[in-house]
Amino acid sequence: MLTIYPQKSFFTPEDPVQLVMENKGSSTSEILKIHHLTTTVQEKEILLPEGTSVHNIGTFPLGGYRVSLQQATTAFDVQEPHHQPLRYGYLSRFGQDAPSSKAAARSMLRLHVSAVMFYDWMYRHHDPVGGGEEYTDALGAPASLKVVRDRIQACHQSGMAAMAYGAFYACCHEYYEQHPEQALYAAPEEPEELINEFFIMDISQPSLWRKHITQKYAEGLEVTGFDGYHLDQYGYPKEALTADGRRVFLDQDFPDFIDEMAQAVRQVHPQKFNTFNNVNNWPTDTTANSDVVGTYIEVWKPYVTYRHLKKLIDDARTLAPRKPVVLSAYMVPWKEAGESVEQAQKALDATLLANAVILASGGWQLIYGEHQHILHDPYYLNDFTLSNDAYEQLRLQADFSVMHRELLSHPSLRDRTEANLSFPEYGESFADASGGQVAVRGVEISHELDGGRFGFIYKERPGWKVAHLINLLGNDSLWNTPKNRPVQAPSVQLEIATTAKVNGVYYAQPGIQGGMLQPLDWNMDHSGKGMSVHVEIPAPLYWGMVVIEEDPSELHC
Repeated sequence: MLTIYPQKSFFTPEDPVQLVMENKGSSTSEILKIHHLTTTVQEKEILLPEGTSVHNIGTFPLGGYRVSLQQATTAFDVQEPHHQPLRYGYLSRFGQDAPSSKAAARSMLRLHVSAVMFYDWMYRHHDPVGGGEEYTDALGAPASLKVVRDRIQACHQSGMAAMAYGAFYACCHEYYEQHPEQALYAAPEEPEELINEFFIMDISQPSLWRKHITQKYAEGLEVTGFDGYHLDQYGYPKEALTADGRRVFLDQDFPDFIDEMAQAVRQVHPQKFNTFNNVNNWPTDTTANSDVVGTYIEVWKPYVTYRHLKKLIDDARTLAPRKPVVLSAYMVPWKEAGESVEQAQKALDATLLANAVILASGGWQLIYGEHQHILHDPYYLNDFTLSNDAYEQLRLQADFSVMHRELLSHPSLRDRTEANLSFPEYGESFADASGGQVAVRGVEISHELDGGRFGFIYKERPGWKVAHLINLLGNDSLWNTPKNRPVQAPSVQLEIATTAKVNGVYYAQPGIQGGMLQPLDWNMDHSGKGMSVHVEIPAPLYWGMVVIEEDPSELHC
């Protein structure tokens, strides 16, 4: 048995790419193949010794790459220097008995996690490192700064950023009782609080709390070596009163506070950065262009359908086109799985479908933790341990997202689903006749990602047309409920209009041929207005992607 994965979460064009190979068989010589989109860029024979070895395969230009060796596959990507991708994972255990830090990092590295949130690592929200080397956190969990540092080092050795969770406007009873003038109030003498444990403090200018927490967070970075903070809020209050009765609106105060916090962490080191939690998409419209490395949204009701997931990502990409988008979308079906194999399968099916929609829309889902753990609850210690098979199926989707990132999340991608798709079910109209550039036959599709059909997403960027089919047959449109294994369907015919010379048409799905773009038989035909590519594909079990590669010599942009 062979396991292969990159030694780092991502590389730069100057970094030699190194692959870790864990071979449980005997020593042998094998052919290593590297693909970039539709092209084989490297093919060579390597000596594969028994046990664990590291292979330097050289440097590569920017892009996502597929790796195959024997039947094993993985992916890696090459990013611009000082450009931080945001494929978020998490760690949540920091006591002396916490499992191996290196093994925790490895389990996330194989999923291409590039930034790791250290959830509830701190002594207190108002004083992250004030408890000394050994302490109990605010909710009673044991923690050790030595373990925190070990885990930061393990992340760094794997090229992953270590992000310190911080609920920046929360404090415990002891601090509030000493500084009630720094708190926010729902009404006079009625402080804003959460679960009777944390009081919510005033971050508006010129609040003393703002000065206090900025200094404490900078101190926390100096003591630990974190790369920055995951700035958390609770989604409320939307408006509140200061201790002296002044009315404040937090969506107006967050952006300036975020920028000030970014300056504070860069004073510790110029390459440090932060993220910010837009709880239930609030207030993304004011914070998306603040000084954060990506757009992070924690998903709650009323965002309950697959269509909602896509819209959250579409809107975030519109607000900040060059920033990666992360949805913190907890997969509740794992909470119900327990020891039941049947319920675990339903939870896995739900996760594969939700993750497919998120990845096809250009986002990333925060669900992956240490030692094959997966999130189903906002308190990260309440998580679930995946079986090896479930972990491998999700790893294949993560591989797929990295090797094809230029076709999934590139800033130049534009969603053209509604604009280009033909809608014959609405009847003939001038708009339908003139706007229908994409037609799908053989299965029922839904651009709204309705249940009982194939969800359809269509995107374009210069040189490429990309169509996604997500199999929702046998299931409803609610993303966070247990799901059945999708119903198998016959083949699908696609017709996609183009004025370009076409170099090739390809099909890929996670887990089939390692996610490789496989060439399809296709023809160009005149139908309606102009010329269209006609192609037939097998209907995917979960998620499939059709790609048209246009001749780059004809591009004028």
